[in-house]
Amino acid sequence: MNPDFGELTTLRTRYRSYNNVLPFGLTNGPAIFQRYMNDILFEYLDEFCTVYLDGILIYSEDISMHEIQVKIVPHRLQNAGLRADWSPHRTVSLTTLPTHSCTYSCTFSPHSSSIISSVSSDSHLRIFDLRTPSSASNHLVALIPIHGSPQQGTASNATENTPSECLTHDWNKYRNSVIATAGVDQVIRTFDIKAPNSGPLTSLHGHQYAVRKLAWSPHLSDVLISGSYDMTVRIWSDASACELGSMTAHTEFTTGVDWCLFGAEGWCASTAWDERILVWDAKNVISPQHAKRFGPG
Repeated sequence: MNPDFGELTTLRTRYRSYNNVLPFGLTNGPAIFQRYMNDILFEYLDEFCTVYLDGILIYSEDISMHEIQVKIVPHRLQNAGLRADWSPHRTVSLTTLPTHSCTYSCTFSPHSSSIISSVSSDSHLRIFDLRTPSSASNHLVALIPIHGSPQQGTASNATENTPSECLTHDWNKYRNSVIATAGVDQVIRTFDIKAPNSGPLTSLHGHQYAVRKLAWSPHLSDVLISGSYDMTVRIWSDASACELGSMTAHTEFTTGVDWCLFGAEGWCASTAWDERILVWDAKNVISPQHAKRFGPG
């Protein structure tokens, strides 16, 4: 690949298309990276800095000037959409986001490198946006009560609206503002973070004990998988608000589930306290009517 074609490189994934991909796997990857960094810091190269593959050298006339220049460079890199790498040799984190509650799950949004979410024992879903000023909110942009009343017209009961510990959550891979949560009260809920005060979009009932892990399908926008202390793994559709099927081969608490990004759409894995990892096909536990959505096989 000619380095001049770098800006035309496009990578298409299941989540979105990305332009200006740096082909580090190619022999000209370092050259493209060097040019990319030089373009970002161009106006400073002859003034006080030099860019290398493994770092940036800043040379200053005195300490006071250095204190200014050492802040200019990372600010420019951040404006270009880059983030500083964390190193195990660092004694502090890049950013600390307090939740003031026992936090069981946190994850970056698959749609933005600046958005992080978490769920905690206080029955709240938190959304942090690192692009916002830290100030008193510490980047917190949404605090959503998981036990809140569902949207108007959705069936509910008093038990469902009682606060309880939330143990797991995941971002929908296609709908960039939809998150699913689940925990001790056995209910899986989906939320639209663009409407934080509207309550759950959908409530999915079926597990008999706490839900320890859930994951949205990377292939189908309305399908998710969940693992519970009731020893079952279940497949759901939030579009129809129903359970599509369940797998009951585990003999202890189910603690982990995930989908395969490759191969057939139904491939998944689960693990439990029974000291086993099971790899299986969701199509084998759901009705033929729904199985057609998971591709041939």
